[in-house]
Amino acid sequence: MNNKIIFTFIFIGLLGCITSVFLNQTYLNSYQVQELKLVYTEEVVDQVSLFKPKGEGPFPGIIFGTGAGADRSLYRNWAHGFVNQGFVVVMRSSSYGRKNERPWIDARDDIINTLDYMKKLEYVKKDSILIGGHSASANLAYWVGYEIPEDISGIVAIAGRFPPENLGKLNTAIFLGTGTKDKLVTPDKLYEVANILDGNKNKGTIPENIEVYTVDNTNHLQESWNNELINEATMFAAKTVDSDFNDEYVLEKITFWKLIMKFFSIFLLIIGIIMWLQKYLINNYKKDNKLIHIGISFVYFYLFSIAWSNTISKYIFYSGPFSYKWPKYLIALLIVTIIGVIYFYIAQKFIKNNFLIDLLYITSSIIITFKVFSYWIYIPPYSYGGSIIFFKGLIIAFLIMIFGFILKKINLYFYQRLIIYGLSFVWLLTVVLPPK
Repeated sequence: MNNKIIFTFIFIGLLGCITSVFLNQTYLNSYQVQELKLVYTEEVVDQVSLFKPKGEGPFPGIIFGTGAGADRSLYRNWAHGFVNQGFVVVMRSSSYGRKNERPWIDARDDIINTLDYMKKLEYVKKDSILIGGHSASANLAYWVGYEIPEDISGIVAIAGRFPPENLGKLNTAIFLGTGTKDKLVTPDKLYEVANILDGNKNKGTIPENIEVYTVDNTNHLQESWNNELINEATMFAAKTVDSDFNDEYVLEKITFWKLIMKFFSIFLLIIGIIMWLQKYLINNYKKDNKLIHIGISFVYFYLFSIAWSNTISKYIFYSGPFSYKWPKYLIALLIVTIIGVIYFYIAQKFIKNNFLIDLLYITSSIIITFKVFSYWIYIPPYSYGGSIIFFKGLIIAFLIMIFGFILKKINLYFYQRLIIYGLSFVWLLTVVLPPK
């Protein structure tokens, strides 16, 4: 490995990381975050992130749900916006477990169960809780509002286009938001929704209890991190619960190109460091000290985890680790260890470090892990829920395959790569699986 190539990787990676820090400066008040598993019934399990402002409270609260199939990490700025206004925030994705034929009603009841959980928190004002969400979760917020209007203080619905019809006027404070480039929920569609929520009484006008806000140059996906929209929604929420609006905070500026720059910068930096370390090890320890090579493999995995945690896990889907999943981590560790021993034996006897063995190991680990866990937890079939799990599994497999190919090219030994693959799957595959 040429030193110029190694230091070019490290230099470009460092430059990109430093630039992304200056482009994404964020000033946030201190708060606490907990990752929780909420069990509503014997069947139904929910994974949520609980954000609590500093202080003892009591604080107003909001339950905010993601769009269909989206992960709550994509909505981190929404959570930060509300918690900086003094709200306790429960950020939720989709609940797992139920197999009934009533998706809207079941999902509505899950949010009501989340509300019951929030009301039991001693630092939450029981009479100052809002329901909100984006896209599918905005639709659910309407359903919750009609079901228990007396139990909520208001609704924050971003690009929700399917309110239940023929149920009359929804008598609560409502914020409706969308982007001008949102082709699913256009501004005109939002006015139709407002009319339905008013019981079709005043066509062409906006009821006093409803605020409609549109943000320029924003499509359906970008609404999940548009700071102008977040600012207006949080201002509405603060006004609804009679709190003073705090305008002295700045949210992270998230755009596609900044995410891409950060992703490639961190991974280039990590690869450059690994190239340098591996070259040093090979030059100084050769193959006669496997303990050192094995030990350094754990360092390589740690570097990989840093890169993943600051890119994929931070902005696409949250990868944990989750303390309540420790039994899954242990079982996954057993599975990948057994598979690793088998493929190490095959590589030693037959194929000798061919990258084909790496691909077989990665594929086998995913298939067998999913198969083993499917015996006692519900993994949705390849429909809506199953496709989301499948998609996340593909992201994990694809990126680890690319990383593994690079590791092969920079002369990591097969057993080193197996350690990195195995630890990665123990950590990442368990987050894709349902929480039961």
